Amino acid sequence: MLGDILLQKIARRLRDCVRESDTVGRMGGDEFLVLLNNIDTVDDARIIAAKICAALDQPFAIGDNQLCITPSIGIAHYPQHGDNESLLIQHADEAMYRSKSAGGNGYTVK
Repeated sequence: MLGDILLQKIARRLRDCVRESDTVGRMGGDEFLVLLNNIDTVDDARIIAAKICAALDQPFAIGDNQLCITPSIGIAHYPQHGDNESLLIQHADEAMYRSKSAGGNGYTVK
């Protein structure tokens, strides 16, 4: 139950970091996917990733608990990192695992 509440709070913070036209979805477990519509460059995605890191850096209050998490974000940008949904997700996933391997609490571009 505590984990479910934490996931809901994470989703809210993610939604607060993006525009109404963007999409936030849970892939499964503790993985979320953020689709940024109509961004021009990878730098635009980096700005949002930094905003997400800052938002998730704040503790989550759940009952008497203060929970802290560290995000690992992978970025893939259309069309330079893939020209279809499957390839973009694959490349973002690979970048996310590189971010985790580097210690997490940040983002990596494909």
